[in-house]
Amino acid sequence: MVEIVDSTAKHTKELIFDEQSKIEANAVGLDPNKILFQLYRKACYRKTAILDNIPVAMWGIHGTPISLIGNPYFETGLGIEKIPKIRLIKIYKQEIEVMRKLFPVLLNYVQDHHHKAISALKSAGFEISDPEFIDGSWYRKYQLITKSNSWEL
Repeated sequence: MVEIVDSTAKHTKELIFDEQSKIEANAVGLDPNKILFQLYRKACYRKTAILDNIPVAMWGIHGTPISLIGNPYFETGLGIEKIPKIRLIKIYKQEIEVMRKLFPVLLNYVQDHHHKAISALKSAGFEISDPEFIDGSWYRKYQLITKSNSWEL
């Protein structure tokens, strides 16, 4: 059974990345666990999925509240395939709702060739852009905007 816990710095070292995630990290010239630690350190909200006492996914969000924009991340490792996709999407949708309370605009980029991530983001309700060429690679922007009537003039 999957357990969702608050992330720790130790989790960033224990998550074993799959090949696709390694490729994505290497494309920006960084070690995937170092990237994950940077994301963890900057995040104001961060969670880890533990399966059989091993971290199999980490996610969270960082940004500044005054900007209204939060940058979510969702990194998976080996073992994530043991969690049924429907269950994983359900968990992530619940986590997105927490993030939307922190930031009305969720926005980030995913590499265009990371098809599993794009599919999961679509399933979780994100709007996915057409590919854009940025800094030598093709990316897709993913975003989710919370529209509210609470701001009336």
